[in-house]
Amino acid sequence: LAGMLRSFLALGVGNYGALAIGLAINVLLARRLGTEEYGRLALMLMASQMLLLIAVNWSHVGFVRFGAREFASTGAVTETLWTRLGLVLPTAGLGALAIVLARQPLAAYLGIPSAGVWLMLVHFVAACALSITGAVFQAREHMARYGVCLFLDKAVMLACIVVLPATWTGNPLTVLGCYAASSLSVAIWGMSTIGARALRPVLPTRAAYRTMVLFSTPVLLSSWAAFFGVNWFDLVILKWYVPMSSIGVYSLATQLAGGVQQITVIFST
Repeated sequence: LAGMLRSFLALGVGNYGALAIGLAINVLLARRLGTEEYGRLALMLMASQMLLLIAVNWSHVGFVRFGAREFASTGAVTETLWTRLGLVLPTAGLGALAIVLARQPLAAYLGIPSAGVWLMLVHFVAACALSITGAVFQAREHMARYGVCLFLDKAVMLACIVVLPATWTGNPLTVLGCYAASSLSVAIWGMSTIGARALRPVLPTRAAYRTMVLFSTPVLLSSWAAFFGVNWFDLVILKWYVPMSSIGVYSLATQLAGGVQQITVIFST
């Protein structure tokens, strides 16, 4: 009971701290970027987050479930981790390939240089690394470290905005690079605390793949259904009807409203 209470408090502090810093980040970025460039940043983050949702997030719950079982029985999560990577890497690779092949029309749609599409992929890889690191912490019952991971991701991002010159962070591509650097650096820190021995490569069994796929398939369907209601998918529709400045105002409003909703959602979760 005491351990569960400590984990609950640590995770709560990490979540609420990340929420508060995240709101501050959005306010600062809105002031520095202006409504139009803030809307462009929101569209780039939307594309990266949608790819993360389709290719990676559907296997998160299954990994935590079976990883926790493996950790309880063997003290490691290596087989479950490499089973998930065996499922995620092909889907993530296909998604990244689709983005690369469509980089010219995508860049035109977002109003950014073609090089910006490659930066979006870097952000996607960083977000994947952070997501997998957090899942490892959850499966290993290191909830305090998971809370720290959530907090540091936002804290490092805020530090980048405060330290870098305002002229740099007035460019949405630079800001996206800051997001990527923040997630990747926290993921590297997390993996270093876990240790290379705990992450050593193993060859998963066919039974492990089968179990993970059977469990995750319903989650896959529900995750993709949520694709049409969350993760800023509505920006795809709005892009056809309103100017970029209106998308910026709408994005900031939804971020602030989502932060208010998360006050109760985080506690109950």
